Amino acid sequence: MLRHHPLRGTSFCRFDFGEGRPTTEGDAIQTYEYRTSGEKKITVTIIDNNGETDTVTKNIVLKDTPKTVGFSTSMSPGLVGTPIDMTADGSTGQIEEWIWNYGDDTPVVK
Repeated sequence: MLRHHPLRGTSFCRFDFGEGRPTTEGDAIQTYEYRTSGEKKITVTIIDNNGETDTVTKNIVLKDTPKTVGFSTSMSPGLVGTPIDMTADGSTGQIEEWIWNYGDDTPVVK
């Protein structure tokens, strides 16, 4: 693997962030904003001042975040001692897990 060498130096890096956009060239630190979720293959090529290259490829998985989180209840206001159904029917996006905390010291429900 090529590493920065004070006598040779690194000329530049080329990044392919796995979305089909043109590669980005520049310093070793880049900022990139993904437009889509899913599995991405990120490829970084380091090119030194002599034209020697080294390439590293890694896969990452990007998940959607909920765009809207909402829920409804079977009755409002609720009555003490009467069960209330809670439904998360107003949410959009990819949701991995729901955690319900009712604020009354009962155990959190997953």
